[in-house]
Amino acid sequence: MKPLKSDEYPAVYAPYIETVVDNVLDALEEQTLSFPAFLDAIPEERGNFKYAEDKWTIKEVVGHVIDNERIMAYRALRFSRNDLKELAGYDQDYLIQYSRYNDRTLESLSKEFTYLRKANLMLFNSFNDAELERKGMASERLTSVKALLYVIAGHLNHHRIIIQERYLNSDDVKIWFQPYNIEEINVFFNKYLSGLLEIKATEIDDNSITATMPVTDNVKQPHGILHGGASVVLAESLGSIASNLVVDPDKYRGRTRSQC
Repeated sequence: MKPLKSDEYPAVYAPYIETVVDNVLDALEEQTLSFPAFLDAIPEERGNFKYAEDKWTIKEVVGHVIDNERIMAYRALRFSRNDLKELAGYDQDYLIQYSRYNDRTLESLSKEFTYLRKANLMLFNSFNDAELERKGMASERLTSVKALLYVIAGHLNHHRIIIQERYLNSDDVKIWFQPYNIEEINVFFNKYLSGLLEIKATEIDDNSITATMPVTDNVKQPHGILHGGASVVLAESLGSIASNLVVDPDKYRGRTRSQC
């Protein structure tokens, strides 16, 4: 895919687009797993929470992400087919008012997002360069198909940050899917390459995990300093463990709790 140019989208979309630092199709693919995992870590009873009276609930924010993706994907379809008819905008508050998202569960919204995104990716991956660069008018704004893909990914990034920062208080919402202790974590660290390098978890709380690796001869360069590759192993091992702890092990890893 060719790089996105600034003349392919109006300035109003720039804050969303700037959050997408990778290839947009890769970013959309990654969100297919990471966003449902993020939602699954939120307690169901928290779904109807809103941090101010005039704000949406978490469920409504997620529903808005889904609504917006449907609309932007529809625009991308029309523009890619060289449909030059101008498309109307939409009132996001009006759609949420009549959505009934609060009657649903976060789990159902998570599943709906997954199915929607997978279907949209089939469409997006089918576009060639000419189709991606075609433009159309919607909400009185000229936008390319490619830019709409960036808007979809960036819009989700934007609202995920809002949910994390404004709706989820670290004092009462834990990021781990279920409670874990040091002994359970180190059973896993003791296996494989991390075990050979004596990497061990030393601390875990509701929102963080800490691990150490002794600087022995096993992890030094011939000149006696720490080998950079060993640092990468430490970071990768810790990141892999932490990312597994935030999701439902039966749904995303196929591991049981005893396997950590």
